[in-house]
Formats: sequence, C-alpha cells, structure tokens
Amino acid sequence: MKKTLYEVLQVSASADADVIEAAYSRIKQKLQASSSPDAQNDLKILQQSFDTLSNPERRAAYDRGLLAREQPNDPREATRVPSSGNVTQYRSEWAEFASEWWNHSKTTGVIVAAVLLIAAGLLFNYAKDSRKTDVAREQVKNEQRKIEATQTTEGRRVENEGALFQGVVDNQGRIIDLSSDIAKRDLDMRQQQQEARLRERAAQLEMQRDAHETRMKERALQQERSAETRSRHDEQRAAAAAQAQLDRDRAELCRMERNRYGRAISCN
Repeated sequence: MKKTLYEVLQVSASADADVIEAAYSRIKQKLQASSSPDAQNDLKILQQSFDTLSNPERRAAYDRGLLAREQPNDPREATRVPSSGNVTQYRSEWAEFASEWWNHSKTTGVIVAAVLLIAAGLLFNYAKDSRKTDVAREQVKNEQRKIEATQTTEGRRVENEGALFQGVVDNQGRIIDLSSDIAKRDLDMRQQQQEARLRERAAQLEMQRDAHETRMKERALQQERSAETRSRHDEQRAAAAAQAQLDRDRAELCRMERNRYGRAISCN
C-alpha cells in the first residue's frame, strides 16, 4: 500500500507547520547519513512531501484528494464547494497531547468529582426549598379548607380570619420569593466560580502548549547545531588524514630518490 505524505514525514494529519518542518529535518539527516542504495530516492520523496505539506494551499488540495480516496462513495464530497476566504486550520500535536492528558489525568477526575459535588449540593438546596414551598402551599390549602368549612356559620369572624389568612399568605409568598432569590444567587455565584476555574485551567494548558512548542524548537535547533559540529569535525579529520598521507608519500619518494642516486638528499 502506498504511503501518504504524512506517513513519509512520520507525522499525524493534524500536525502543524513547525512539527512538519522538525520531522523533515530529522528524517533528512538520517537519510543523508545512511549508506542505503535507496537513500537518494527516499530523499527525493521526502523533499516532495515536505514541499506539498509546507504549502497551505497544496496541503489543503492534497487533503481533499486524500479524503476523496478514503470516501469515494460519499455524495457530500462530490458536491462540496470550497470556501473562498477560509484557510483550513490544523490542530497541532500539543492539542492531541492536551486532549489525551485531559481524558486520562487524575486531576480531571478530581475536577469532575468537585463539579458533581457542587451540583449535588445545589440540587439538595433546591429540593429543600421546594419542600418548604410545598409545605407552605399545603398550609395555604389547609387554611382555605378551614375557611370554607366555617364560612356558612361564622360570618364576620370568617371575614376577619380571611384577612388574617391573606396576610399570612402574603408573608409566606415573600419568604418563598426571598428563598428562591437566595438560591438563584448562590447558584449563579457557584457557576461563575466554576467558569473562572475552567478559564484558569485553559490558561494553564495554553502556557503548557507554548512551553512545549518552545522546547521542540530548541531541541530541533540543538540537533541542527550538533549535526553542523559533527560535520566540521569530520572535515577536519579528513583533512588531517589527507595531510598525513601526503607526508608519508613525500617521505617514501625521498627514500626512493636516495636509493636511486646513492647520495644524501634532504627530505625537508
């Protein structure tokens, strides 16, 4: 099966330009140092892959063709119209790393447990307030039944009790409204605190991503410098070996001249 350009560069399809460039430099150094007869052909394929994926327009066209090969019978691919002003965005490998860390870290479990505890507390408070409201409503219904039972026999007393009852209902309604407002404000405050924690966590992940990208660039630069240093050392050793061989050839020629003419000849 023919390799894709991403497989040639040994990167994922969501890799960004920096990751692709670093992978290209690393594989190119290995192929240049290799003695395999296929190294030159592999270098050409590697260069073609890098030229395509490092260009956003070529990469977008290649991705569309790759998707069409993977889904040849998808009618949506045949009718898809490319956007005129948008450039395909690619998630960098740090995002995959952050996603995997978020899904498997113990910290994520702690955060989820805390959110669940907060939600359970809010639901408990809401249920308690609801029970209070139900009790108050039941009290109102009981009072109404008492008034209806004594209305035919008590006249003015019923009216007085009705006015008193109305005052109780009004007070109870204000208490219920106040409890609901307090519960709502408490819920809003907890939600704001949770959103603030999530924003802080997102900022930390962003800082970790920046630090990771910086380390990757520094590592690539160090590898490039190390390769240049090794190349200079190899050139120096080759020059020293050539000079030593030249000195040996001169000494041998001098001895041959001495043997030929039978007299002392300076070999300096």
